[in-house]
Amino acid sequence: MKRMHNVSFRIVDGKERVSPTPPMSVQLIAYPKDIEKLIVFAARSTYKGHEACEWNKLPEIDKTVKRMLRTFLQCGHGSVIEHGLFTFDIRNVSRALTHQLVRHRMASYTQESQHYIDYDKMTFVMPDKLTPTQKQIFLESCRNAFKTYRDMIDAGYPHSEARGILPNAVATRVVASFNARSLYNFFGLRCCHRNTWEIKKLAWKMLAICKKAAPILFENAGPRCFQLGFCPEGKLHCGVYEDISVYGLGTRGPE
Repeated sequence: MKRMHNVSFRIVDGKERVSPTPPMSVQLIAYPKDIEKLIVFAARSTYKGHEACEWNKLPEIDKTVKRMLRTFLQCGHGSVIEHGLFTFDIRNVSRALTHQLVRHRMASYTQESQHYIDYDKMTFVMPDKLTPTQKQIFLESCRNAFKTYRDMIDAGYPHSEARGILPNAVATRVVASFNARSLYNFFGLRCCHRNTWEIKKLAWKMLAICKKAAPILFENAGPRCFQLGFCPEGKLHCGVYEDISVYGLGTRGPE
């Protein structure tokens, strides 16, 4: 995967200053700590008597609960894994990425607003796989966009109008909440090698975090070729599905 470098432009006393800034960061800030027990409880409530599925009578995560959770997942009972939300604080990603992210509609998003913020400094997300000439063109374009934005603000334009000339490379922050079923879909689509480099990097970061937070629940999460055991892209496949070990996910959980 391509690494990402961010660069900031600032105008101080009429002089432009350029500085590197932190790369993409992702943090899981909220989720049910007993999410796996919650899923088993919800599933058991569909076929057990009221007393048998009382929350305080369900054992903590043990071999029985793990076995039941795996069974529900393998049978495709996706509705029961919708009960818990995972909320992420995502920073220093481009608006091009968030345009892709919000296409995953079964989620909630709250994004940094260009309407209200007066940017005296602006950060741009830039891939590092650029030739020197390409990098120079990219930086010059970002520099010109920021300068024009500041000129418009100084001339009295409202932020809501001045922001219209900013490129998709502008860095942003978004708080995003997904349920586990939506995350499976997100990982299936966005961890795929055929994806754009930035959202693919985000998806793999989120996947690593989720596997640590709920290892049984996300045991078989990953690109669709890993989830399904085959690639559904047909002739558009990337070839990785023939040896999914390159993803470093190990083997699928017990069947």
